[in-house]
Amino acid sequence: MKVFQYKPIVACLLGVFAGLVVLGHWFFSPHMLDRWEWTTYDWRLKLHPATTASENLVMVGRDMESVTRFGVGVWDRTMFAEVFKAFGKAGAAVVAPDFYFVGQSPPGRGGEASDTALREATAANGRIVYPLPTLSREPNDAVTIVQLDQSLRERVLKLSPPGSASISTFRPANIVTGLLPELTTHAAALGHIWAVPDLDGGFRRVPLYVDVQGALFPSFGLAVAATFLDVPPKRITIQPGRNVTLHRARFPNGEIEDVVIPIDLSGNMLINYASDWEHSPFPYFSFVDVWDAVMDGQSDDLKRVVNGNIVVVLPVALEGDKRQTPFELKAPGGFIHTNIINTILMQLWLKETPHVVWALLTFALSALAAWFVLWRPGWKGTVCVKASGITYLGVAHASFVFGGVVLPILPPLYGVIVATGVAMGLNTRFVRGVFGQFLGVGVVDELLDKKHGLDLGGEMGTVTVLMSDLRGFTAMSERLEPKDVVTVLNQYLDVMIETIDRYGGTLNEFMGDGLFVMFGAPQLKEDDAERAVACAMDMQLSMDAVNRQNRQRNLPDLEMGIGLNTGDVVIGNLGSTKRMKWGVIGKHVNLAARIQSYTVGGQVLISESTRDAVGCDLIIESRMEIRAKGIDYPVPIYDVRGITGNYGLMLPEEERGLVRLDQPVSLRFAVVEGSQREDTWANGQCVQLSLKWGQIESDELPPPLTNIKLKLIRATGEAVPGDAYAKVMEIVTTDGKRGSGFVVRFSPLPPDVEVLVRERVSSILF
Repeated sequence: MKVFQYKPIVACLLGVFAGLVVLGHWFFSPHMLDRWEWTTYDWRLKLHPATTASENLVMVGRDMESVTRFGVGVWDRTMFAEVFKAFGKAGAAVVAPDFYFVGQSPPGRGGEASDTALREATAANGRIVYPLPTLSREPNDAVTIVQLDQSLRERVLKLSPPGSASISTFRPANIVTGLLPELTTHAAALGHIWAVPDLDGGFRRVPLYVDVQGALFPSFGLAVAATFLDVPPKRITIQPGRNVTLHRARFPNGEIEDVVIPIDLSGNMLINYASDWEHSPFPYFSFVDVWDAVMDGQSDDLKRVVNGNIVVVLPVALEGDKRQTPFELKAPGGFIHTNIINTILMQLWLKETPHVVWALLTFALSALAAWFVLWRPGWKGTVCVKASGITYLGVAHASFVFGGVVLPILPPLYGVIVATGVAMGLNTRFVRGVFGQFLGVGVVDELLDKKHGLDLGGEMGTVTVLMSDLRGFTAMSERLEPKDVVTVLNQYLDVMIETIDRYGGTLNEFMGDGLFVMFGAPQLKEDDAERAVACAMDMQLSMDAVNRQNRQRNLPDLEMGIGLNTGDVVIGNLGSTKRMKWGVIGKHVNLAARIQSYTVGGQVLISESTRDAVGCDLIIESRMEIRAKGIDYPVPIYDVRGITGNYGLMLPEEERGLVRLDQPVSLRFAVVEGSQREDTWANGQCVQLSLKWGQIESDELPPPLTNIKLKLIRATGEAVPGDAYAKVMEIVTTDGKRGSGFVVRFSPLPPDVEVLVRERVSSILF
């Protein structure tokens, strides 16, 4: 695959692809993926919570003990008034009740007198920050929108930082109802306690400002912190997507510095929770205990607890006010506000990375993973991918612990998985493609797809073995330039392999200029023998196309012989654990090779077992018997000229065209196989001749189907350059004497020999 020549480019493209898959999945399934990503955030926060809790935060809770004593529902506001006044006298820096004081008190809960007491206590204290009931202003929200009265609107505008009117990226919201009259005026500050949970229901962020009818309204926690640090709205600046800055904030130790709070484009700040509610590091007191201290005049004890501190008064027993946090499913809402205040006071910032950084990290890590897999296929690439993933997790964890930077976990790792999977798929395809060129696609599938495909061993199976060989190619290659030898052979193999693939054969191996092909392994089919014979026919017919290409390049013609045999063989992985080869072995493989050795150019010989296994009619020209090594009896073989049925293939009839020479051609010959040595030469003369056939008279008669080597001799007694090769086809009778001569079929002749043959034949014919 040429694509693997450009691995870096492919890796980058896979990184982009994986990133797009992740972004697409996130777009279409945000709930699932967002929940998983926030889960990774929660684990990081649990492992490393905010280790520093402000010494200036105290919580007073309306818990079950208080409810048991003072009742459920709305309390008499005189109780809050008394406690708030006591906090003021005790030196509380800020009182932050997480309660809505809206509407008039019912007569059974103090009525107008209790409302008056609360207004007076608020005015007397001067450091109380009240929350306003605020909800999202979305088109589908069934919320009753109230028009702010003049005093409340003026107060909201005063709480809006300078220049904030031009900010349009913050969330729109509405104050659904106002406070008890005059509380707005006497309160030190106001704030919203609205936050949008993440898709999994968890509260991890708070909008520091929301857009209320054109004015930016601060969150309750920010308003409390700014009041505590003596930062009025005019000293607060906002840079959307970057920060909210409290300029010249005054801390209890007298230090003055700017507090720069990181926010996103919507104005959200990440809350750095200190712990869960049960293990809260902030001092906690029950409202009933504080009430008793106030009523008993324990001002010194109260002062010791609240002096110079922020007192957050929160409903603890109210189930409807419980919220999910990274630490637990149900935490009091006031506890969340306490953590918001603590995050600001202690400047424990957590900074979300922008979505563009998420995308870039996903693309980069995905591309890196793809590169590792493409660069080092197999287990090494997998180890590199795992190492890069672990390294990134370490970097993400370190950035969270030491820098408060929240790097994404799920998107990059999701992208890495996608890119790795696709790259491994490409590698597998590449491996199958490359090794398929060496072993055949069927063999590669057998090795890779089966559970024990790579184990040593084998099993018995019935196959039809096809063996082919080029006649006289070795001698021909000695006369050609090396590049011409390669060209001739590759052209031939290209046509043959295409034909073999078309008939579903498995090329087991190249044997020089020969081919070893199997039908029935690795997949056994009912028509294996039939397809094998048809393939052999088509291979012979395809030789015309091969030779046309050779003639166009002034290269010699080729001739091929094919032998087939069907039988049981051992199929499997042979060798050792260090080096093995898939293939077949057995006597039927050897017999196929032996049958092929008896063929001449353009001939297809098959065994009796192959003939019997073919399911359609064969056109057989002749039957003969051969002796095969390891077999004690004669083996019948058949010269097939055609196959009928669905194939309808027929080899052209080859005429011998022998002409009797008026002057025989003297020659010497030697058997090149069998028991006789190649250098044992016999004399003879060729009495009949054509371009492919000859009849030789000699006192020495080689057995039929024997291969011989010939040296032709001119009339001058000079040997013609080049050796000719032929196969003895039959013993003939000359002048009434049986066994005085034999007929041979020539392999492609050397150029000088071919010239002599053409001259002698032409002299007779013309």
